[in-house]
This record gives sequence, structure tokens and C-alpha cells, in this order.
Amino acid sequence: MTQSPSDQTLHRPAGGGLPVFEPMIGPNLRRSSPHLIDWAEFEQQFGTSDIRAALIASLGAHLAHLKGSGLTLEAAMIGGSFTTETPAPGDIDALLSYRIAQEAEIERAVAAMGEKVEGLDIRFVPIDGDATISMKVIAFFATPYSFDKNGSGQMRPLIVVRL
Repeated sequence: MTQSPSDQTLHRPAGGGLPVFEPMIGPNLRRSSPHLIDWAEFEQQFGTSDIRAALIASLGAHLAHLKGSGLTLEAAMIGGSFTTETPAPGDIDALLSYRIAQEAEIERAVAAMGEKVEGLDIRFVPIDGDATISMKVIAFFATPYSFDKNGSGQMRPLIVVRL
């Protein structure tokens, strides 16, 4: 049975600047999740509390470290509680698309990818290899990043940040 829009749970992402996320009733690419934004928009729309701003700063510093270790980062898919109105999310869930720069030391780049940073749950998807593997990894992480772990039935929006 198809629900009417008034019967469905709507959820507004953090920052209020993105459109209301509506469960898919029919194709609507412009308003659908994932929402595409750049880094400045990400900071502005999601850095709405001291905790959020600190998590974003930590992510920014770690991205700079990863780039300095020989990774070329293209985009980050952000999901989980960070894309909701929760004022104090515990972490940022991010899937980073990457290439290893030609001049990079492979061991150094791989070691940097294995480093854990408090408040960041980062996973990686290579985009310089087999596209089917990349698509599988992205689709896999889109699922847990989109669903509320508390069983409320609300879908969380996904954000793709251009890096």
C-alpha cells in the first residue's frame, strides 16, 4: 500500500538549509538524498553547535593529514546522526572517496587511512579502480548511514560534500 505524503514521516536535516527529506514516493532527483554541497556549506549548515563545529574542525584537520599522506580526496558521504538536528552527535560517519596520488608512498597513504581519530568514523572507497567495487561499497554504506538506529522509522538524509 502506498502512503500519501501526509502519512509519511518527514525529517529535516541539521542546519535547516537543505530541503526536507521526504521518503521516496516517486523520482525527484533535485530534492532527494544525498544532497550535494561544498565544504563551506557543510561547515555553515552543520556546524550549528560547539560540539558540531569541533567535529567538523577535527574532520577538516584529518582530511588535510590524509591529503598530506598521498591521498587525493574527491568527496565525503556524511550520514548518521550528524545529518539530523541532534545538537550533540557523538561522531561524524563519513565515507571518503579517494585515489592514491601517483607520487605517493603507498605504505604511508595506507597507514594514514588506518589511523583512528576520536569523533570520526571514517571509511574509504577507492575510485581509481574497478567501478563495480566502488559502487558496491557506496551502496553498502548508504544503507546504515540512512537509517535511524533507534528504530523510529525516520530516514536520515545523506550529504555528499565536495572536497
